[in-house]
Amino acid sequence: MRALIKRPVRIGDKVLECGAHTIDAALAEHWYFKALVSDGLAQIIDDPKPEPKPVPQPEAPAVASAVKPAAPAPAKPAQHPKPVKRAGKK
Repeated sequence: MRALIKRPVRIGDKVLECGAHTIDAALAEHWYFKALVSDGLAQIIDDPKPEPKPVPQPEAPAVASAVKPAAPAPAKPAQHPKPVKRAGKK
């Protein structure tokens, strides 16, 4: 794996200056290296982990559309507002 280090660091017995470095798996799993990556002070340039290839899905057989379009729902009757009772002189 290659990583771009943005500031000089010392991890264990390794001193990494600014620039691109080849990082072994043990160093990549170190907590301090992970913290540098999460803080943006180190960036992984290439990761040798292969990405899984998507499995092609078999195509569904063509079926004639036997579904009829749904009839629109019946309209609800208009609701009239209820009269408001007001207290007042009669």
